[in-house]
Amino acid sequence: MSPSPNPFEPPPAPRPESIDPANGNFAPCPRCGQPIAQRVGFTLWGGVLGPKLFTHVKCQTCGNKYNGKTGQSNASVIAVYTVGSIVVGAFVAIVAMRMLTI
Repeated sequence: MSPSPNPFEPPPAPRPESIDPANGNFAPCPRCGQPIAQRVGFTLWGGVLGPKLFTHVKCQTCGNKYNGKTGQSNASVIAVYTVGSIVVGAFVAIVAMRMLTI
């Protein structure tokens, strides 16, 4: 006789092979465990490009934002992306100012 399922157990998380962000199948939320998420289209830190690069999604259950491929936080990636953007922007500004003074 097979054991009956526990009615208080959360639904099983999708297996890694079923995680396919291209089809809207995202990793489960690290906070609540629900796999129901929606892509984020725009953020202050990354505009339109950043969320697409890092598969940034928002959980429809608890509102947590995370990486839809890995199920982990994007905090460290966001920090590197932001600092890198500032460094590249400063470099471009300095080169442009030097070009104007020549």
